[in-house]
Amino acid sequence: MSLIDLSQVAGFEVALDPHGLELRFGEGITSDPPEVRRRADIRQMLLDPQAEGPDHLYTIYMHIRLGRAAALEERGLGLGAVVYAAGTVGRERVRSQGHVHSCPPGTELAYSEVYEFWHGSGLMYLQDVASPEVSRVLLVPVGPGDKVPIPPGWVHVVVNTGEEPLVLGAVYALETRLLYEPLRELGGTAYYVLADGGLERNPRYRRVPEPRRVSVPRGRQACLEPDLPMVRALMEDPSCYDYVSRPQEHRALWDWLLGEWGG
Repeated sequence: MSLIDLSQVAGFEVALDPHGLELRFGEGITSDPPEVRRRADIRQMLLDPQAEGPDHLYTIYMHIRLGRAAALEERGLGLGAVVYAAGTVGRERVRSQGHVHSCPPGTELAYSEVYEFWHGSGLMYLQDVASPEVSRVLLVPVGPGDKVPIPPGWVHVVVNTGEEPLVLGAVYALETRLLYEPLRELGGTAYYVLADGGLERNPRYRRVPEPRRVSVPRGRQACLEPDLPMVRALMEDPSCYDYVSRPQEHRALWDWLLGEWGG
């Protein structure tokens, strides 16, 4: 199967091997060894922990190093990517297991992350807390060029709703820790996204609102323009995504984002 060139949407030389769920980087571009997430790795988060489906669910690339890697690291940021398989696991679409981020030392606002979608079609599932009483659940349909910042403290899951691999890039905080245990204790998120497009509520949650479908946010102040790849935005302005690694210094931006999504 031939490679799919993602360079234009990603902003640097990279191609997708859809058969192997792998990325091929251009000359001089490196990353840490890729990590594979298998069905067994996320069983505790599934609607049906014994469900059948693809074994290889997604491939993770961390610390992608371009020519400006040092400039990124000076701001406490890293560049990553994920390739998700298409298909279903039981009654659910293939998805990530979901997590929340740790907080910078001495602060109460968790590190953020920005996802930029390079290929395929998907859904960002967001809920405001990883606890049994949830106040907000948002569903954000995504496609190539779309960017979604993660509000501090919010649970986030990526769902592949299409029939081909879903690929995203991510700007993340180098110091963040990914916290999975709060969701494992709840058996996953408040809703499961089903293959037929529906949702099923997780009975372990005591209070769950109706989910709201919202649009991808757009805003120059958050460097979310669909026609400007994250890598190029960082080349033009290295401080562009400082809100990812320094969330406590950008409260007005978080207020703006949540306002865009209905307060």
